[in-house]
Amino acid sequence: MSNSKRSQSTKISRSSILTIEEVGAALSVSPQDVKKLFRKHKIPLLKVGHKIRVSELDYQTLLEKIKVYYE
Repeated sequence: MSNSKRSQSTKISRSSILTIEEVGAALSVSPQDVKKLFRKHKIPLLKVGHKIRVSELDYQTLLEKIKVYYE
């Protein structure tokens, strides 16, 4: 990859990728429930080998979709 293409590609920092355990801990649910929520709302997960990761953007999307407003 040339330097010009490399500079145009999206840079992903470690802090922008979460484990499903981290998402589960933040929501107080199990990792299995995290996977079910992502599947139900059709939000993609990242799979690297047998490990599953969640982008920060997709986590924020999930939070918006499960948000409930009380009147």
